[in-house]
Amino acid sequence: MQNQLLCVGHKPPAWVLEGEAQFLKRLRPKLQVQLLSPSNKNASDQRKQQEADAIRAKLAKNAWVIALDERGREYSSRALAEAVTRWQSHGRPLAFVIGGADGLDSEFVAAADATLSLSQQTLPHALVRIFIAEALYRVQSLQNGHPYHRD
Repeated sequence: MQNQLLCVGHKPPAWVLEGEAQFLKRLRPKLQVQLLSPSNKNASDQRKQQEADAIRAKLAKNAWVIALDERGREYSSRALAEAVTRWQSHGRPLAFVIGGADGLDSEFVAAADATLSLSQQTLPHALVRIFIAEALYRVQSLQNGHPYHRD
């Protein structure tokens, strides 16, 4: 079962790919990263709806969808590890989804199995890719009993 990170956006700079790769190579199971082109629609609602359709088309069958959204739930490192463990217990691949410049379609977010906010700050989407890769590596370390996060 392969987990996914679906991102709407343009090709990120090399430093983003390098930072992301540092954590992705350590993840087991691997996290498949897919970049989806942003919509060319002018109206924000139409753009987000078209991007949501593109995301749905790429989701793994029966995926447990986690929408990254500024209004989503914030977790400490340990609480996120516990949440990911619960999500994994459903036996479905996890799909973390990052929307485009205008965020995710509200209907897509409402239909997601979970929402996740990495910060109350507005973060560039390319940087969120590194954040989520690191957070998932931290989750994996905590799940395996490693003292990655000392308290």
